[in-house]
Amino acid sequence: MRALTGIRPDVLSILPDAVWTWRTWLQIGTQWVIVSGWGGVYYTGLRHESIPEAMLAAGVPREWRQRVRQGLRVMERAALEVLNSND
Repeated sequence: MRALTGIRPDVLSILPDAVWTWRTWLQIGTQWVIVSGWGGVYYTGLRHESIPEAMLAAGVPREWRQRVRQGLRVMERAALEVLNSND
C-alpha cells in the first residue's frame, strides 16, 4: 500500500457539497469485502448493503442520499486503486 506524503493530518478541507459523503465514508470505513488466497489479499469493494445504515448514523438528509451514494462510489474506486496496488 502506498503511503500518503505531504498531507498534514491536522488539516483537512472538505467542500460543503461533500460533507455528507465524507461523514458517511467515516461510518462505512470498516465495511470492505476482502478476498484472500495464495496470491494475497484483494479488496473487491464496499459492502453496499451497509450504506443505508451508515447514512443514518451520519445523519444524511433524505434529499442528499442519492448524491452521497454517487460520491461513495467515486471514493470507493479511488480507494481500491490504492488498497490493491503493489507499491
